[in-house]
Amino acid sequence: MDHDWFVNLKNNTFQILATKQVIKYNNSEEGFTSLNDLTIPFTDKTDYIKGLWELLSKILKLKVPLANELQSWVEVAQSYSFIEPKIENIDELDFVWGIDELIDFVEQTNDIETLNSLISIEGQLWLNNFYSIIVQIKRHFPLEKCIALNRRNNLRKAEGISWDLCNDETLIATSDLVGLNFADKLFSKNIQTFNLSGVENFSLQEAVSELKSKLNQITPSEISSSSYQICNAKFLKWLISKENQETIKDLKVLRGTVNNNNEDFIYDHFPKSEHLLLGPKKLFEKEFPIYASLVRDKDCMNDIYTEFLSSEDFSFLNEGGFIHYSPIIIKTENATIKLLEDLMISERDLNSLRDSDGNLKYKFQVTYSDFAYLTTSDGHIYARNTTQKSSLERLRFLLNEAIEKNVFFDKDYQEIKIDDVETAIQLKKCLWVYRAKRLNWINIKTESEDSETKFVSETPSSKNLSELFKENDALLKTIRGARQQTFLNKLGVGVSDLIRNTLPTDELRLSWDKAITNMITSDADPELVQEIFNDPSIRKEYERRLGERKLISRNQFIGKLIEDLFKEYITQLKAEGVNINIERKPFGSDYILTEESSDLINQQNEREAFKINNWLVELKATGKDYAAMTPLQAKTATEQKENYALIVVPLNGFEPDLEYLRQNTKVIHNIGYKIDNVFADFSEIEIKKSHLHNGQNGISVSIEDQNIRFRVNASIWNNEHISIKTFIETFFVDSNN
Repeated sequence: MDHDWFVNLKNNTFQILATKQVIKYNNSEEGFTSLNDLTIPFTDKTDYIKGLWELLSKILKLKVPLANELQSWVEVAQSYSFIEPKIENIDELDFVWGIDELIDFVEQTNDIETLNSLISIEGQLWLNNFYSIIVQIKRHFPLEKCIALNRRNNLRKAEGISWDLCNDETLIATSDLVGLNFADKLFSKNIQTFNLSGVENFSLQEAVSELKSKLNQITPSEISSSSYQICNAKFLKWLISKENQETIKDLKVLRGTVNNNNEDFIYDHFPKSEHLLLGPKKLFEKEFPIYASLVRDKDCMNDIYTEFLSSEDFSFLNEGGFIHYSPIIIKTENATIKLLEDLMISERDLNSLRDSDGNLKYKFQVTYSDFAYLTTSDGHIYARNTTQKSSLERLRFLLNEAIEKNVFFDKDYQEIKIDDVETAIQLKKCLWVYRAKRLNWINIKTESEDSETKFVSETPSSKNLSELFKENDALLKTIRGARQQTFLNKLGVGVSDLIRNTLPTDELRLSWDKAITNMITSDADPELVQEIFNDPSIRKEYERRLGERKLISRNQFIGKLIEDLFKEYITQLKAEGVNINIERKPFGSDYILTEESSDLINQQNEREAFKINNWLVELKATGKDYAAMTPLQAKTATEQKENYALIVVPLNGFEPDLEYLRQNTKVIHNIGYKIDNVFADFSEIEIKKSHLHNGQNGISVSIEDQNIRFRVNASIWNNEHISIKTFIETFFVDSNN
């Protein structure tokens, strides 16, 4: 038999049979496929053919033999490879898949999402089996193939990838912000580790080290980027959560405000000096708005940290000695001569603690309070103080915020017992107060020879502080507070001297000198004086009394001038033989004394009027368009209408003198007739009120007394008045004839 002919026959027959859809395949209960469409797994390492079949059977597009027919179909493929003249190896058959075809399939998917869409089980589970069988069949892992699943769920080359022993989601996500991209170079956490030559472990410490190194090496232009700032803040947050103080010490942080010029910020490690960084201004600017305006931005952490760090995080940094959480600093440290010179109450106590060389001969600790950067060190708050305005701002801070917020201010005293010292030493606790007393920080204007304005710095005194207060009424009012007065007293500034120096004139200063002298020399209780001024009702009452005394004094002055005018004309008439006399007489205590309308009152609080022969002349000074009379005055006017006159002096804001009164005084000689009808109606009402008060059948009406006044409108004196001279000539010359 022709061998070649027979081989060709078998081959042709196989080709025909390969197209027939008569083969049952996996995961298909009723369907059939052809050999051409079947995928048969094969490897020389026959023990792993079943493993290949397990992987291929999960690929949706492939039709693989039934599990119980797998070996038979492998043998079919092997037999066909012998009769097909063009095939040298079974792997060359189109319907045979080995490990290389499987690798090519995975490489083409690129990521886990695509792979999941092409297989019937979870991709990570399938890959774990895939990686295992690769090593079993090939004895090595193809590092150059893009089949390694990383933490970002992308398939990449295994070259340069590492096993994830870091296993920290925060650090891995944070690394993306600065381009480290840990997720790209780490195996997915869902991939089981296996022995893979050339792939190292990536530890948590390596992740921390790389992040720290990257952040510490970034350039000024990079730190202007929000992603770098956020990375730094998130990494610091993570370090705090792990209480990793050593790495925090080595990490640079952002201080100040980042702007386009990059001039107002510093990117460096936490300072290790006496002056620590403050937390971000956002933490304290609401409670300390004045302080926030005084301290430099670059002495504070950048505000970006408030977006990621909690108050507990900032407290951790504070307790670790990295920052000052608050502007207020409470310290307990070893005593030094310099510290004791500010805090020691008695100079004698300090001398007893020195040795023969002037050094401190005892070791003990002192607790005190201070404010961050409130010193004269370069760039600090007192150092940046060169004008009167800057001195005022620092004073505003001390008076409004420092004394109110500092817990030691009201308890500024401590006793410390030292071994071998018989009595306890006494110290103060508010270092910032006594530094303010000692330093030259009050800038006062002075002029040089060329008339250029310059400033001289002095320690606080009542004189130089008064120059600051003169320009700020609101600040002056604050020193009414007990704490403010205590603070000034601790500075050695007398509050009364300070306020006296703010007064604008020598006359006003003299008046206050008299008032203060009277209070002190009268043995008045200081607490009583304070109570009078602090109680609004008491103060209002005394202000009313003072106002009345001023009105009495003014009206006495006006009354004297009116009397002088009367006497001027009366003297002329007397020289002509007219019998006329004038005198001032008291008429009881029924009077009006208000800014609107007031009577002539003497020092005994009696109303006075002028008696000119048989005429009664009443004086009214008014600042309104009316003058007021009491019911008793109105009654007197109606009863003596023939001989009753009203003199009205409209003030209109003027301080009257003799000439003003001569021109503007109005005499209403018929006021009694004007009031008569109105008074009759008033009398009837009073009678009815009396009846109601007495009641009927056991029922009465209580009507509270009201402030009843008869108003004399300005229209009367404007239209019907006569002058003092006319009044005298009309009613006294003719009566004598």
